[in-house]
Amino acid sequence: MRALDLDYIPRPVAAKRAGLAILLLAVLVAAAMPALYVHYADQKQALQARHRQLERSQQYQAGHTTLSGAALQEAQSEIKRANEVILQLDLPWGPLFEAVEGSSHETVALLAIQPDAQKRMVSLAAEAKDMPSAVAYVKRLGREPILSDTHIINHQVQEQDPDKPLRFSVQAVWREKALGSAK
Repeated sequence: MRALDLDYIPRPVAAKRAGLAILLLAVLVAAAMPALYVHYADQKQALQARHRQLERSQQYQAGHTTLSGAALQEAQSEIKRANEVILQLDLPWGPLFEAVEGSSHETVALLAIQPDAQKRMVSLAAEAKDMPSAVAYVKRLGREPILSDTHIINHQVQEQDPDKPLRFSVQAVWREKALGSAK
């Protein structure tokens, strides 16, 4: 006689599909990271070389001739833009990704990471099953050594989705001490 296999609590198919979709997205992002890293490292080197060239040019011109107001202003604005890009590329991405990954949970899906190099802040967009899951995620982020002042900026229930997940935005500040030790 064959044993009966009764399943009184069937697993939802939508959750499996969502899990597989998130897993696929994570694998694609992970596969793209080395290429992005190489691209941004090359771009950083090119910008640093251009920055050094502009500084040498500015020093030469300051020593030998005076630049017109418009040319000087243009050179200074180009140097400022180069410095901003270098600052953006020089962010401690590794520790930031480790902090975000270390805080992840199966009830929260990370949608976006947006750093602000000037303010040393990072904004995250995420989706959670419910508000307690979102709050728990933000608390876990706040315990990471590289992040401080972690808080939810806004949240909204996605009414059009049958599961009605909570989409929320988180903002955090990178700690300077953690940045110094991460570099």
